[in-house]
Amino acid sequence: MVDDSPANKRKHPRISWGLIVKFKRLGQDTQISTVKDISEGGCAFNSGCEYVLEEVLELKIKFPVFRKPMLLKGQVKRCHPLEAGKLFSVAVAFQEMDMEKRKELQKALDFFIRKSRSIR
Repeated sequence: MVDDSPANKRKHPRISWGLIVKFKRLGQDTQISTVKDISEGGCAFNSGCEYVLEEVLELKIKFPVFRKPMLLKGQVKRCHPLEAGKLFSVAVAFQEMDMEKRKELQKALDFFIRKSRSIR
């Protein structure tokens, strides 16, 4: 679903859809989660690890409109404990995206925006 409410003052519309994200610190083991929300600027998900602000993570997000997952880098902007330090809510801002990758992301997000508006 798309958050079009006037209270949402974010630069890009956020989409809440059950996308799979694989993520890791550079050079460490991969974790898997579900994206809580995503926009052109970044995404949020839960993790079993705590991350330091500004830390860069490697992300692979699977969009149904593409055969292969999108490879992205995200800089940690928020990391809050959820369950007594066992689970963390993580928000990242996408980094180092060239125009081609940005257009791919826009295409995928536009698909979900159109789909969620047709459901209403």
